[in-house]
Amino acid sequence: MNIIGIDPGKSGAVVSIDLDTHAVTSKQMTPMIKVGKSRQEYDVSEMSNILRDLSENGCKVFIERQQARPGQGVSSMFTTGMGYGLWIGICGGLRLPIEVVSPISWTKEILRGVPGEGKGRNILGAKRLFPDQDLRKSDRARVPHDGICDALLISEYGWRLSS
Repeated sequence: MNIIGIDPGKSGAVVSIDLDTHAVTSKQMTPMIKVGKSRQEYDVSEMSNILRDLSENGCKVFIERQQARPGQGVSSMFTTGMGYGLWIGICGGLRLPIEVVSPISWTKEILRGVPGEGKGRNILGAKRLFPDQDLRKSDRARVPHDGICDALLISEYGWRLSS
């Protein structure tokens, strides 16, 4: 059975961990389609395919709750909420068990004792927990991707709750 962690933003990711072996079985960026010269939209069909493939042998999905933050633009809030809603809707359509987790809950548990704050702290925590994992979004990238790190930490949180 896979424990799936989702960071639902446009630059988010989906990561799965095998419940029995604790091995990372998949790391994928949120699938996007280029629209026009620079705009990107969620690739709903591919999002569905990812979850369908990861759930073949059973799964439980953990997704980070999204909410408006002070200073965040209206367009940004709408886009973030849309991705969050799409992931939840796809899980519902596929009849996958889902648990929505607040950022405070999973970071408090997973990042206990990790110094720093924000995305840098999340990246450091992911490196410490999974030193053998490549956290970059592609082979050409030079730095860890915060969406992959967040999704990995969310799936670790789900794994701990499910073990």
